[in-house]
Amino acid sequence: MRTRPVAVLATFLVISLLVPTGAWARRVTAGGSLTISAASGPLTNQLVVAAVTANPGLEKTIVQQLPLPGPLYVLPFAVDKDKDSPKQGDLDTILLLTNTTSAVLSITLTLRGLDGSVLAASTPPPLMAHETRTIQLSDLLP
Repeated sequence: MRTRPVAVLATFLVISLLVPTGAWARRVTAGGSLTISAASGPLTNQLVVAAVTANPGLEKTIVQQLPLPGPLYVLPFAVDKDKDSPKQGDLDTILLLTNTTSAVLSITLTLRGLDGSVLAASTPPPLMAHETRTIQLSDLLP
């Protein structure tokens, strides 16, 4: 009676030993551009954005400030992260968004790959008046 469950369990254990541990990891790798747009008309000076691309220990960082003259809410991003067990060599881009107005602000984030194809589009909950929020781009990617 017990031989069948034991045989199935033993087979599973042998297979798990043969498969490299990295095969079970969920790695997200992407690069391209991020576009931030408002749900109601163009953004002018309602939003201030800082993007930090860094490893988990924040030892190596690249900081970008938006809006650029224009105002232009487009910036490059890079993500190379193991979602299950982040390591020192992983990279993620973290957005710091601040609503500078006394009104609620709805925005849309569009991530495009290096070839211009849409990787992900997200409409986070609206930013309340003078709210600051952080968003990890690796959380938006499938």
